Amino acid sequence: MKWAFFGTDEFSVLVLVELAKTGLKPDLIISTPDQVQGRHLTLSPPPIKIWAQKNKIPLLQPESLKKDFIFSSGSWDLFLVASYGKIIPESILEIPTHQVLNIHPSLLPLYRGPSPLQSALLNGETETGVTIMLVDPEMDHGPILAQEKIDLTEGTNYLVLEKHLAILGAQLFAKIIPTWLTGQIKAGVQNHALATYTRKFLKADGEINLADSGLTNYHKYQALHPRPGVFTYLNHKKQPLRIIIKQAHLEADQFIIDRVIPEGRKEITWTEFQNGLK
Repeated sequence: MKWAFFGTDEFSVLVLVELAKTGLKPDLIISTPDQVQGRHLTLSPPPIKIWAQKNKIPLLQPESLKKDFIFSSGSWDLFLVASYGKIIPESILEIPTHQVLNIHPSLLPLYRGPSPLQSALLNGETETGVTIMLVDPEMDHGPILAQEKIDLTEGTNYLVLEKHLAILGAQLFAKIIPTWLTGQIKAGVQNHALATYTRKFLKADGEINLADSGLTNYHKYQALHPRPGVFTYLNHKKQPLRIIIKQAHLEADQFIIDRVIPEGRKEITWTEFQNGLK
């Protein structure tokens, strides 16, 4: 089949890496434009751009899908979306013969939106999963083709879950695509009354209050480390000192900090930091 892939971040790359193992490589990749990042405001490419260039796959980065996006000539069988980050307009959804599919890392209709992985961890869910769905003009709203569920173990964090569900989603897509192309799968409408929604997390969301319960803080650490990161403040010489938490664990329902970066200093153990305050 002739197909295009819409994606941007690390989740998208992990999906494509797994699909490539099955012999599925897109004919075209569509991603978002390079973004200014970091303290020095460096123009940085999205992770999928680096992967596309390495694998010599044509890449487009339109500012606007409505205004700037023109497909190369020829018919398209399918578009696949995985963590693209933008709503795809209806005019583009109508292009491929076998429609537009999305790999979404939640059990839709739960956790629609930009942060399903982080939100599930933050809320202390005991299970989650991946959904293959038809894309329609609304966000994560389309009919479901297939789902697969997993248990969330206590030690699971964002990076582990991201990789797990990206691989699982790619494998599920590879499994169902032959029967989808031959019309043997009938998509089922989501129960929209059960829908829940997520939002994009900001750096400020990563602040940990050490007076909160150990489980609350551990869930925040699982969900928001390393992106956008977790931190706390302690008084030092009568001034609040910002401390980035780099490593932590849960022990007997207590949130135990292992390694930190005090503001303006190098990474050290929590014990070393505490000894330095004495």
